[in-house]
Amino acid sequence: WYLLSVRNSIPFASAVLATACTGIKQNYVGFLATAYTALVVQLGWFIMWAIAFYGIATLSAGNDAANNNYHNTNDDDNSKSISGFVFFLLLVSLYWGVQVVEAVVETTVAGSMACWWFQPQREAPVRGALFRSLTSSFGSICLGSLIV
Repeated sequence: WYLLSVRNSIPFASAVLATACTGIKQNYVGFLATAYTALVVQLGWFIMWAIAFYGIATLSAGNDAANNNYHNTNDDDNSKSISGFVFFLLLVSLYWGVQVVEAVVETTVAGSMACWWFQPQREAPVRGALFRSLTSSFGSICLGSLIV
């Protein structure tokens, strides 16, 4: 049933796919450079996040040991709730940072393909799209990544 209903759209889908492949082939070096740069940025973000997590976990463990010496249950419960909230915020920041980098790559590729389609003679469409992603569109990218 499905094949019969979409059979008329197959030639159009084939033409769109062929056109998209042509655009990707003409800009693949820029796309690969952007993707590998994003991979390095994500690795750096994860290392920085892991260092921060280790520091906060060590600080939290030191505070828990100090609170156990005084046997004050009210402060102990309060510090556990604060440290749990801080760990939650750390996890949100990790996820958010990774999503921002992914969204920058996605908007760069989309902008490059749009530039290739509408202005085929333009030089360095990937560089221009990356510049737009990191400047005028960066706030929208960050907000969208937080919502996702």
